[in-house]
Amino acid sequence: MSENNADRISIHMIHSPFGEGSKGVALKTGAFVASFGFLIALGAVTAGKSYAFPYAPGETLDPACHPTDANCSVQIPSFTPSGDLSGNATSQTVIGLQGHPVDSTTPTSSQVLQWNGSAWTPETLSTSTGTNYWSSTSTGIYYNASGSVAIGATVVASSLNNQTGTAYTLTTADNGRILTFTNAGAITLTVPLGLPVGFSCLVVQLGVGAVTPTASGTTIVQRQSLTKTAGQYAIATLLSYVPDTFILAGDLQ
Repeated sequence: MSENNADRISIHMIHSPFGEGSKGVALKTGAFVASFGFLIALGAVTAGKSYAFPYAPGETLDPACHPTDANCSVQIPSFTPSGDLSGNATSQTVIGLQGHPVDSTTPTSSQVLQWNGSAWTPETLSTSTGTNYWSSTSTGIYYNASGSVAIGATVVASSLNNQTGTAYTLTTADNGRILTFTNAGAITLTVPLGLPVGFSCLVVQLGVGAVTPTASGTTIVQRQSLTKTAGQYAIATLLSYVPDTFILAGDLQ
């Protein structure tokens, strides 16, 4: 048994309950107990130093305590993993995230953890338009939806809106589009209220009939006060820089 005297603790011989060659210590208030096989030499320990326990969880250390020492026993708490953990007290495995199971499949390089509806599984992000709107090229990735701008050097081609009549009214879906007009007669292109700031479109006259952008509650400004496309194959641009105000520019008359 041991007795504490200031910063020194003398160690008396005791029989080790753990057999020849085992090592173990227990520190508690005012006492130090150690076992090194069947024989323990006299010595001292330094205050604050850590010593290892060779005892399994749940074991009680009680190596022939002094009758007056009420705190001789040291109970090491047991631990049983549960919930998102499995295993034992010394080795655990994560088997779930917030109550949802994690698949045991070993992931490969570049895979990410995805929820498939029943478990978290390692998956490779798809770039197929059948399951994902993102596509990749040698210079970047881009979103496949109409009118979107690419991330990287590749840009999604602007979609065409082909008109064959003599009248058309712009919509928010025309933002970023190329509008073609093919008719022998004069064509009225109505520019309504409510199109977003930054709205822009390209107007192409493919037929004989000129295209005249016409304000409807909006304002159209042009540096030279020109009002319509100049002739077949002429191209013009409409751009909103403040709410409901548009700049008209291009091959005009």
